[in-house]
Amino acid sequence: RLRDRDQADQVITDIQARFPQVLASRAADFFENTQDIEVLRGLVWGLGIIALLVGGVVMLNTMVMSVYERTREIGTLRALGWSRWAVLRKIAGEALALSIGGGLVGLPLGLGLVELARLAPAGRLLIGGAFTPALLAQTLALAIGLGLVGGLYPAWRAASLTPAEALRYE
Repeated sequence: RLRDRDQADQVITDIQARFPQVLASRAADFFENTQDIEVLRGLVWGLGIIALLVGGVVMLNTMVMSVYERTREIGTLRALGWSRWAVLRKIAGEALALSIGGGLVGLPLGLGLVELARLAPAGRLLIGGAFTPALLAQTLALAIGLGLVGGLYPAWRAASLTPAEALRYE
């Protein structure tokens, strides 16, 4: 600790001259950089939340369009005796299959992108931790949960159609 702060630049120069492998800096510079890193971490979290919301909207849109395009087919199934519960299970099952597939494809892509981001100069500071099996399982569970939530409304809508309504649908 220096008594005269004006000597800090000279001390840093002396340390780096004696020990070239050591990076010397002021404590104030360190704390300023730490605050910048925390801001960047917040931005990364924000982007993650936006990505989750976009994923949910995409899943919802996909399932709504699937039900919309097959409304007459759903009406035919209902006319043939399928219960509302059977239709709901069918549409929710499709959402589940789609989300499992998306999660299984998204996991390796996400891992690759994270490893690529870690190659950036500040990447190790922004993206820490390790990929444990528990974390990967939680990520897959999140993808499946997101898919099911996105598929619930279209499944409920399809199940609530009467056969006559669905067969009239163009």
